[in-house]
Amino acid sequence: MSAPITHAMVLAAGLGTRMRARAEDPPKPLTEVAGRTLLDRLLDRLEQAGMTHIVINLHHKAERISDHLAQRDGAEIVYSDERTELLETGGGVKKALPLLGPILSSSAMGIFSGRKMPISWLRYARALMRRAWTPC
Repeated sequence: MSAPITHAMVLAAGLGTRMRARAEDPPKPLTEVAGRTLLDRLLDRLEQAGMTHIVINLHHKAERISDHLAQRDGAEIVYSDERTELLETGGGVKKALPLLGPILSSSAMGIFSGRKMPISWLRYARALMRRAWTPC
């Protein structure tokens, strides 16, 4: 039996152009829904599912996201800094590999419920890992 997955990666580096109306709007992960940010909702779910080490990649408005998360207790949060170059999905995961073990990967928009990870999420994480290992 394999060890449980306790590491997760949240993809939060994107520009969020489809959700942003004005330059001063918050980055997409900090968009509030019913008084809580998308990112906080996702991190709560990841922690409830047993994640203890969460890597978050940052690019657009990185300081706003890291400042927001500095107040948070719970899982250890580590940042993969992409401020110098936006690496897209596969590149973001590839850059963060030294910070990770077996992982669950999610965009900041991902919200799931329940303690067990849906199989579609695990397939998605495996697909990202294959993509990250493919030479560019």
